[in-house]
Amino acid sequence: MDLRCKYSASLKIAVTGATGYIGARLISLSGANDFAPCQADQVEPGCALIHLGAAVAATRDALLQNLAADTWLLEQTRDGRFSQIIYASGNNVYPLALDCRPGDSTRCNDYYSASKVFGERLFAEFSAAPTVSVRIADVFGAGQKHGNFFKAVEQALGASTALKKYGLGLKRRSYIHVDDLCGMLLHLAREQYGAVGLQTVFNACYGDSATVAEIVDQVAGAAGLPIEQVVLAQDNSAQDVRTMKSVLPQRYALRWPTFRDALGAYVQQIIASRR
Repeated sequence: MDLRCKYSASLKIAVTGATGYIGARLISLSGANDFAPCQADQVEPGCALIHLGAAVAATRDALLQNLAADTWLLEQTRDGRFSQIIYASGNNVYPLALDCRPGDSTRCNDYYSASKVFGERLFAEFSAAPTVSVRIADVFGAGQKHGNFFKAVEQALGASTALKKYGLGLKRRSYIHVDDLCGMLLHLAREQYGAVGLQTVFNACYGDSATVAEIVDQVAGAAGLPIEQVVLAQDNSAQDVRTMKSVLPQRYALRWPTFRDALGAYVQQIIASRR
């Protein structure tokens, strides 16, 4: 099964979804120059697997693809191939609520979130290798390939054009910069936090959340850009809230202490790149 896997013999770490935005950045930050394409069932025994590979559409086909990939990888844990599995889950396994914690009930909001809810349980209960699930907040960073909001922010910063604020912009989320996320995933791969038969879960996010309006205001202020208000006939953004309580591994500290700090650094990076 082709999961776009790459493997570093020097680190003894394999990464599925290695050609995606997070996977490529993780490999870049790892410090290893020997990551090479491979099949996940051909890596050396005893390596840690960071499982990022997934179809992200909220469709039945994506659900079936993800379950097929997860169950196939589960079969590969039976021969001691992996020392542990770091499973990339997401914040959409939580209901629309504030400050969700790992022990809170999960919810299948759509086919994609269902694949993550099921995947977490499958690895926790059937994996022969210790497994850790990482529920990832909304990811941002330079050159982001997914999601439209930060793409639009980056385009406005690059072209020095107005930032658009749609309606009240009250949608609220927890966030994580891609570099902090990758640092956490690499830390987990080098340590041993999970255990066979147990569901070990971390929430990868900063302690402070933000609304879309707050982000637009901070970016505009830092970059000196105007804001273009777009009026919506019906604004339901106040109902679109999902934040997590930050729960990180012991002995791991985020590069930026808050989302506002990380967002500020991101803005300055984009501004510097256009000069």
